[in-house]
Amino acid sequence: MKKRMLKSSRFWIAVSIIIVLLGILTFRPIVNPKEKDCTKIEGTLDKYQYHTENQDIVIKIKGDEKIYYLNRVANEAGILHQLDSLLNRQIVLYAVNHWTLLDPKNTLKHVARVTDNVGNIIFTEY
Repeated sequence: MKKRMLKSSRFWIAVSIIIVLLGILTFRPIVNPKEKDCTKIEGTLDKYQYHTENQDIVIKIKGDEKIYYLNRVANEAGILHQLDSLLNRQIVLYAVNHWTLLDPKNTLKHVARVTDNVGNIIFTEY
């Protein structure tokens, strides 16, 4: 019975479809996120790091195990200076709801908007 199933073209078509679907879910890009596509996270800005080679900013919130990042951000409008002034203060992050097989536990979160605790926008993609 097993040998017959492995030789069946329906079996291989089903396997191929599953592989293609997993590939799409894994490598689909985040395009034009909106506020409705995000989860609001409030917390204290513990630290951040700017990576010059890819212009990403990695943000760490106190007491939160997740890693938040701003993707390909040039130092527009002095965002690094603004983040410096917000260290150890309350901020609000809007993290995009996006699952990928490369990060199944969803520990690395793309951030589409950063505001201070009174709503002043520090960074936004929308």
